[in-house]
Amino acid sequence: MRRIFVLLAGIALSLSLVVPSNAAPALFHPMYMLGSFAHTQPCSQYWHEKQAPNGLYYAICGYTPSQITGAYGLTPLIRYGIDGRGTTIAIVDAFSSPYAASDLAKYDEAHGLPKANLTVVSKASYDSGWAIEEELDLEAAHTIAPGAKLIYIGANSAYTTDLQGAILNAISFHPNVISDSWGQAQDAENLPAADRNRFEAIFAQAIQQKIGVFFASGDSGDNASYYAHDPNPTNGPVREPGYPASSPQVTAVGGTVLAIGKKNNYKFETGWSTFDRTDNFYMYGSGGGSSVWWRQPSYQRGIVPCRLQYYRDILHHPMRVTPDISMVASPSTPFLIGVTINGKYQEGPVGGTSLASPMMAAVEALADQVGGRHGFLNPELYAMYQTRALRDVYWHPVTLIDTPLRVQEAWGTTLHVRRGFDDMTGLGSINGANFIFALASQGQALDVAPNRILPPQIL
Repeated sequence: MRRIFVLLAGIALSLSLVVPSNAAPALFHPMYMLGSFAHTQPCSQYWHEKQAPNGLYYAICGYTPSQITGAYGLTPLIRYGIDGRGTTIAIVDAFSSPYAASDLAKYDEAHGLPKANLTVVSKASYDSGWAIEEELDLEAAHTIAPGAKLIYIGANSAYTTDLQGAILNAISFHPNVISDSWGQAQDAENLPAADRNRFEAIFAQAIQQKIGVFFASGDSGDNASYYAHDPNPTNGPVREPGYPASSPQVTAVGGTVLAIGKKNNYKFETGWSTFDRTDNFYMYGSGGGSSVWWRQPSYQRGIVPCRLQYYRDILHHPMRVTPDISMVASPSTPFLIGVTINGKYQEGPVGGTSLASPMMAAVEALADQVGGRHGFLNPELYAMYQTRALRDVYWHPVTLIDTPLRVQEAWGTTLHVRRGFDDMTGLGSINGANFIFALASQGQALDVAPNRILPPQIL
């Protein structure tokens, strides 16, 4: 394949399963499939622009910043000055690219974005794979909130301790939000108890300081599908969400297929779950599902359907279900990014929930500019369920030519996109200014005091 598919990838808590104390240190990944960093031709500039001889339409070449902000109804706000000014977005990944600042400047110039206010806080080494993740995150966040200050913190490695230290470093700058587009590629929620406890303590600290923490929900659907094509599975088939996204103290951001019209208008969204109709197998999709560890947090009560919260029926306790909310992620409707590869700056399409997470974090930055600091977003998100602030994302038939494949979306795992809350897209996606102003006003009326947020008790 010639196209790049980058697939990166509370508060009532208690129940967890036993994890062996001798488990190996966790290695986290930006999960991606990398081909030639170039547009696959033919492709469409907007939804259903080009039709193939067989009657199907070609996938998207790569949405530009103006298309994304137009479709999500944010362009008028940005033009009016609601662009994130006065707020700070922190990006945490592993390693650090020496090209990040210059690539972001070139990207801004090419796409009419204002010059970014970027601070890089890292002495980490360069890694070509993580560099794409880093620059995707920065360019996606800057697209949604071009007036916000950006801070990049690169961990020295992709192992647990270094990434935890990077999040703590980010917290020390007291940003409005922290976006994390990484997770465990194969192990879902399987993490040593000590590592899990430290993550939860860090997330509790962020909540106390009114910092919103966002994680990509993952790109392997229910994770069971990952093992279907693994010749040497280490853990066997599982059906569970990924961690840290499944923590009830963070906002898990899932992925959608986003159809944008010729005039940058929103046409529809459906769940991202890509099935290869050429060879008949599941490829990748928005991560989610019912947690093995976490009981249902209070903010999900009365909203998550019984079939999801009781999916595991562990001691008849309702469990945490992810994702919480979603934005564009499908590689069939990707985002165009710029990055230096082999010494040359070039632009190409990228997909994955790693795209959705920094975009959603930047959306909170816009609301913070309007209504003041919100911090942990989930109680306010769920309070807006089935209002005009959110767009319900449900099943929509989508089959595209994603050269050289024929792909079908919103199908292929135990996760399903349905009307109302579902385990592929959560509450749905944002509805432009309605979302921003509803969140801004709710942040003033529904302030969650730090002393009301309790750290998790893991049994």
